[in-house]
Amino acid sequence: MTFLLALALLAGAAAPARAYLDPGSGSMLVQLAAAGFAGLVVLIKLYWKRLVSDIRKFRK
Repeated sequence: MTFLLALALLAGAAAPARAYLDPGSGSMLVQLAAAGFAGLVVLIKLYWKRLVSDIRKFRK
């Protein structure tokens, strides 16, 4: 709760950036998010058996 309050206070006190974001920047951010998601999916796929076996050991 205090974190959210501090975040709200910091966001309210921020000065305007006066920055320009062109369509190329937005496209790059979307590509970065898509690549991060794809990397996460591949990482989970690679370690799925190990993850499941660790969970089964933990449950016993």
